[in-house]
Amino acid sequence: MTIENISAIPTELRLRETFETSQRRTETSPTVLIRLCASGVTGWGEATPVPYFTGEDVESVKASVARSRDVLVGKSASHFRLLAQKLAEAIPDSPTARAGIEIALLDTVSKSVGMPLHRYLGGRAITIETSTTVPLIEPRHAAGFARRAAKQGFTTIKIKVGGLDRDQDLQRVFSVAGAAPRAALILDANGAFQPDEALGFIKEVTGRGANVEVFEQPVGGNDLEGLKFVTERSPVPVYADESACTPEDAFRLAKAEAVSGVVVKLMKSGPLGALAISSIAKAASLRLMMGTMLESRVGQSASLHIAASAGKFTWYDLDSDVLLAEQPVRGGFERSGSVVTLGQGTGLGVQVSLQ
Repeated sequence: MTIENISAIPTELRLRETFETSQRRTETSPTVLIRLCASGVTGWGEATPVPYFTGEDVESVKASVARSRDVLVGKSASHFRLLAQKLAEAIPDSPTARAGIEIALLDTVSKSVGMPLHRYLGGRAITIETSTTVPLIEPRHAAGFARRAAKQGFTTIKIKVGGLDRDQDLQRVFSVAGAAPRAALILDANGAFQPDEALGFIKEVTGRGANVEVFEQPVGGNDLEGLKFVTERSPVPVYADESACTPEDAFRLAKAEAVSGVVVKLMKSGPLGALAISSIAKAASLRLMMGTMLESRVGQSASLHIAASAGKFTWYDLDSDVLLAEQPVRGGFERSGSVVTLGQGTGLGVQVSLQ
């Protein structure tokens, strides 16, 4: 499995509608597909940078992939763990780029032995139920979104909060709760609140009867004390996302007893880091949610394979295929409404069609 070449292919994925959170507003998802060739086998990876998360963008990902050639070319793809360590040394400030390269390595190696990635990693195929996401949109629009989601079979709806208008945040939540009364709600602030403000918000929402199951990243990613403050007083479990980018972060959160759960995303930690974070969380009795960064089916399928290998996930926020208008990737999994079944093709099981 000698690595012969690796290349980065920038791709602009168009969204069905504008996606807005407390940290960004976008009509597309700029991503980088990564093609790795080793001994006649082609593997695919994906790096979808979100600048406020890791400081990366498409150009920096391309540059990092170019720098990775010195580490990878001529080496065996089957030594992917050792190569991941070398990449961490060579491009230390590029976690999303490294994630995409790791995915490509794993796709290549598992294809070479004729196995789906989850089976290669010791997991088993899964059928799971995903949430879908309501961005920072006005309440009436959010209600329509929620009604459509409920008709499609979604029983969990994530709602973005933390916009400039806090009253509109409340109204968005209540509009969704009214339009989809049987749905479990996940509120995601992307770190927009101060601790006291976050606590007041979640108490008001739940006090008025909204069926909130998770409050995700209520305060800033570096505010461990604030996160712990909210967790200890919140009427619902608090999960860390921006605060949980690495296995070291997960260990600190667990040691401080700062959260009830952790959101795992491959674009933060890479697939190997995601497996480590999952192990730490499970050892500390923290719950797990698998999420995405608006990747194509390459990254989304990789997330499913890692979840199938790690096990014990309570929530799945893997809806980028629903939010994207189009993409040059097929396969990986099948969706029926909110239900997603991981495929049995070799590697990631995806087919990439580039012009």
